[in-house]
Amino acid sequence: MAYKHNSASGKVTSADPLSAYNPGGLTQTKVKEASPIQFAQKPTPAGAMEKTLKDKKIALNQLRFGAADGLPVHLKLGRDRISFVFAMGLTTVGTIWSCYSLYKLSFKE
Repeated sequence: MAYKHNSASGKVTSADPLSAYNPGGLTQTKVKEASPIQFAQKPTPAGAMEKTLKDKKIALNQLRFGAADGLPVHLKLGRDRISFVFAMGLTTVGTIWSCYSLYKLSFKE
């Protein structure tokens, strides 16, 4: 048994299966086979691709950061070391300054 919504009365009524599954007079269509993909160029195998400069740079960075030299990753490059030392110096100066200020404020002169 198949049912279909009757838009005139607003009720669900019984209907023949063909009209229930194809509402509004729609008809079933045949599924077409997809045409084969046509490439503008022939695809090359993955191993045959030429390494670009970016690929070489990535491989070099992987070797550099993966080396077991005992340094943490954030200190592997020279410029990272300079910024790390600068930040630690500022932190030390700030800590000493805040301790001095607290000492100065805690005692009357």
